[in-house]
Order: sequence, then C-alpha cells, then structure tokens
Amino acid sequence: MEIFNYTLERNPFPDNEYMKEISKDDFCFLDIETTGFSRKKDQIVLIGLLFIEDKQYKLRQYFLEDPLLEKELLKQFIHDLSKFKLMITYNGLSFDYPFIQERSEIHKLTLQLSDLKHVDLYKHIQGNKRTLPIENYKLKTVEKLLGIHRKDGISGGDSVTLYYRYLQNKKSEFRDQILLHNYEDILYLPLITGVFDYFSIKPFLINGLHHSMNLSDKKDFHQRELSFVFKFNDIALKDDKILINGSTKSMGILREINVFEEHFNFFWSPDNEQYLLELLVRSEALNSEIRVHYINYVEIIKSIKGSSDITYETGDFVYNNFIMYTNDSLNHTLALTVIPELLKKLFQQHLP
Repeated sequence: MEIFNYTLERNPFPDNEYMKEISKDDFCFLDIETTGFSRKKDQIVLIGLLFIEDKQYKLRQYFLEDPLLEKELLKQFIHDLSKFKLMITYNGLSFDYPFIQERSEIHKLTLQLSDLKHVDLYKHIQGNKRTLPIENYKLKTVEKLLGIHRKDGISGGDSVTLYYRYLQNKKSEFRDQILLHNYEDILYLPLITGVFDYFSIKPFLINGLHHSMNLSDKKDFHQRELSFVFKFNDIALKDDKILINGSTKSMGILREINVFEEHFNFFWSPDNEQYLLELLVRSEALNSEIRVHYINYVEIIKSIKGSSDITYETGDFVYNNFIMYTNDSLNHTLALTVIPELLKKLFQQHLP
C-alpha cells in the first residue's frame, strides 16, 4: 500500500451556502476506484479523501500497489475515516460505501463508525433531474455543466485497464494516470454543490447515516459487529404507519429479530441483510391546511429495555409525541436523530 499526501495551496471548497452547511461538521469528500462492480470478487484500487486538517487543505490517496495488501489499505483508511462526522460522495450510497463495507467484512475489519452522516450529491441530482439541462448524470457531465475542466481524460473503466497493466510491469506512468483521475474526481467534487442553485427548493443535504456496533459478549471469543444504513429515501408514510426499510452488514452469527409492540414493529433478517421498522403514526389537523403526523416516542422508548431518554427542542413535541411529518413533508432533522437512535437501541437489545 502507498499513501500519497498533498497539501493544497488554494482553498478547494466553494463559498456557497451548501458548503457552509457541510463545514459545520468535521467532513471529508470521498471517492474510490475499483477493479470492477462485484463487491465480493473485485478489489478497491484507490481511495481518495479531501478534508481540512490543522487549518490546511489536505488531499490523501490510498493506492493498492499489491492486491494482497487490500486489508492493510482498508485498515488504515478506516482508522482515518473514523475521525470524521460527515462524508460527501457522488453515488456513494449505492457504490462507494457498500463496496468499502463489503470488502471490510471480507477482511474481518470493523468499520468503527458512529453516526457518520452522508451527503450523496448524486442522489440529490437524480431526484431533481428534470431541472438540469444535461443528457446524463455522470460526474464529468455535471462538471461540464458547471464549467469544470479536467486534465485527465480517462474513465473509471480505463483506470481498471491501467491498473492491470501496472500490476504486470509496475510502470509508474500507469499508476500516475489512475492517481490523476481520482485526484481530479475528489478535487472538483466540492464544486458540484453549485448544481443545487438550479433547484427550485433548497435540499436537506444529508441523505444517509451509517452506524456500526460491536455486539461481542465478553465471554464470546468470536468478533461480532453489525452496521446499518439509514437513508431518507427508504422512509414511507403509509396509512397509519411510518415504514423504514434499510440494509445491514453483520460479522459473526446473529439470529433474526421479530418484535411486535403496541406502538411499533421491528424485523431484521441476517440472511437478506434487511431491516424494517414500522412506527404507529397518528394524525391531527392543526387547521384546514396543515395536518401533522406524529409518533408516541415516549411509549416506544419505554418498550425498549435499557434505553435512555433524549432531549429535543420543545418545538418537536406534541405532548409525548414527535412530529415526523407536516402534511407530506418529512421532518428531516428530527428523523436523522430519532430513527437511528431507535434502530441502535433495538439491535442492541435483541441481538447477543
């Protein structure tokens, strides 16, 4: 494994309202290169990170010069990623993060993530595609719309070919082309936030959260870890329920969960790596135009043994309840805190 560290002379982060929102947390921009699309068979070739450290602008690349060293690369990367509270990617919810997650599990590495918030720029663009005058939503196409011009001229597929050439003869020119491609991917990624100016409604930037927990018993010598993904596009308001679907990854043997309570139901299968949380929701019309949909948070939290209370602003309360929807609009800020907290408590209570 080789690590390349750069200190940038110029600020790579645009001066816009979206970047200011991102900068409230310890953040990093992330992009990976792989040998293909199969998380089980292919490998991570390169990981790029862009972040601020000691008031300096840093770009770091983790390059796999030997396929046998992927575990070492991931181990170092996971250690570094744990320092951040927010990760920004382009299609990272569907590709980058699941790939890292799968390869880490294969190498029996714990992700050590604690409520890592995720901004997937691609998901926002995909959800507002009719507002953009472009033929597709590839990163380079969006860059062209925003007037970004690159030095590198290769695609992700080209980088795979170059990597296998590099493994054959170790010529640095092949490696350097891959590095440049990833370098510019990550360097220009912050500028993609400028595309939000095309949207009629300002987006709630965070669209996912990642969490992992160690479930090992002190008497158990086997490592057990479970990580889950919470995404806003996996939430649905249907009839008298809020349905939250999500994916998980587990290391170790874990049993399935089936919980039926008065105010919620919870199901998880280790076989298909999916969870479903059903929350009973009640509705109340505040006036002729506004209807709120709320959950009885106090009763739900009491049903989960060992849970602790969480303090929120009074504006989120209706007696013992939390307003989750106003009309059809999700309360993103509250959902980002309440639902992952419930998921953590449920997994911790019902798994060994």
